[in-house]
Amino acid sequence: MSRTRIQYKAPVEKHVKEQNLPCGVDVVFPSNGSLQSSVETLIEQYSKELKSYTVKGPLSMFFAPREDGSSFSASVFQKSDAWIISKSRIDSDNVFAVWRGNVHMSLTRSTYQTSGLNGKKSRYGDKYLISFNLRNPNFHIGTKQHNRFLFGLEQLDKLHPDLEYSVTVHANDARYVSEYLSNVKEVPLKTTVSERNVLVPSMTPPVVPELTDAHSGAKVDVSQKYRDHLFESWALGLQEWVGLASIGAGRIASDDNVNNLFSQYQVEDGQPANVTNIQVVGMCPLLASKLKILGEQTNAPFFAFTVYGVQDTPYSWDNKEHQYDNGGENDYTIIDIGDDVLSFETVGHSDMYI
Repeated sequence: MSRTRIQYKAPVEKHVKEQNLPCGVDVVFPSNGSLQSSVETLIEQYSKELKSYTVKGPLSMFFAPREDGSSFSASVFQKSDAWIISKSRIDSDNVFAVWRGNVHMSLTRSTYQTSGLNGKKSRYGDKYLISFNLRNPNFHIGTKQHNRFLFGLEQLDKLHPDLEYSVTVHANDARYVSEYLSNVKEVPLKTTVSERNVLVPSMTPPVVPELTDAHSGAKVDVSQKYRDHLFESWALGLQEWVGLASIGAGRIASDDNVNNLFSQYQVEDGQPANVTNIQVVGMCPLLASKLKILGEQTNAPFFAFTVYGVQDTPYSWDNKEHQYDNGGENDYTIIDIGDDVLSFETVGHSDMYI
């Protein structure tokens, strides 16, 4: 079960910057050839700037130095940005991840004790968390901390000699993937474009009705709680509509005739219009910031995009600990409406709000 928080006319940079491992995007906007071309060009350019791969091998392949002192970590993590996540389950398995120059481990109790590394007890289950700042000037070959780190890697390699990872790097660093890592397979972004005629809800915040006393006819002040209720209902309705548009749900189609016995959902005050949905599947850590800028610049009646985070990550938003149980969502939706913007954070039931 997930939870949602709404912001209106508020900065949305926090969502874009602090979501650690975006792995998919859905973009929804009124059909427009020029705007569609802009979005597709942006995605195409992005796919040239960042490259994603799957690799298999021991964790040490990312960090262990060669005889000349070189390593994937020294070439990439300490100088550039890369996004790594092991393909394992956060609630029950050992999970390893890297972003922003930090390596994060979520280990079971037995693995934690075997590793010999220092960490802290997780707030979820019988797991332990370990992190290292690879860009710390005091964390380098020959130091006590680095030697302890390498010792821990040796123990972890015995448990996971052939673990699979998702790796995303800048194109300029792609050569280091094949140089230092093993069983490398490139994984290009998968993009799907669709267009449908659907009922589009009102993109204007609701006007609070004037209420009068039935007996005296005097004007009645509307409580802030009621105003908030009207706004929240409208905003959550938009979020739900964007989600339905993203999955191609028939209930918002302009020719929908589903029996109300099966579904009570309706688009309130919906107007028929052609809407385009562009879906991107794959690791895309910097794509949202580009879409955000495009959305702010467009003159379209609305421009919405939802960014989905990896659900088996040790931390979802910046340093907020994460688990999958009861909902592993760590997603956000941004809807540009003219000069205004709506943003929604969706987090798993047990996670902390960002």
